[in-house]
Amino acid sequence: IIKFKMNSMDTELDIDLQFCALVDVNLDDPGFDPLDDDLARKLPPRHDNVFPPSLNAVRVPHALMSAVPCRDQFAMVLKALRLWAQRRDLYGKSFGYFGGIVWAILAAFWCKELDAGDSPRVLREGFKLLNHQLDL
Repeated sequence: IIKFKMNSMDTELDIDLQFCALVDVNLDDPGFDPLDDDLARKLPPRHDNVFPPSLNAVRVPHALMSAVPCRDQFAMVLKALRLWAQRRDLYGKSFGYFGGIVWAILAAFWCKELDAGDSPRVLREGFKLLNHQLDL
C-alpha cells in the first residue's frame, strides 16, 4: 500500500494506493471483467487462495454499481452520507470508523431497499432506519 495526499485546487485528498500483478491480462480487452472469478488463476500463487485487497478494491465497486437501481441517485446519496460522516469525524478506517467502502455499501443498500424516490428521501428514510437500528 502506498499512502499519499494529493492537492487539487482547494481540496486535499488522502489516497491509499493498492496494486496487484496480473499475469497475461489485457486491461484494454473489452471482454475484461474484474468480477470474473477466473482472475484468481492469473494471479501470482498465494497460500490462502483469496483475492488480494487490491483486486477486491476493483471488484467491490463494480458489484455495487451493478446492484443499485439508479447510479445517479447512488452517487448523490453516497456523497451526502460521506460528507455527513466526515463532518462528525466518523469517517476513516484508520481511525476505527467505517471506511469509504462501508459507506458505499450502506448507500447502495439504502438506494436498493428503501423505495423512497429521490435522493433526499432516500437519505431521510435511511437515517430513520439507522437511528432505529442503533436505538438512538
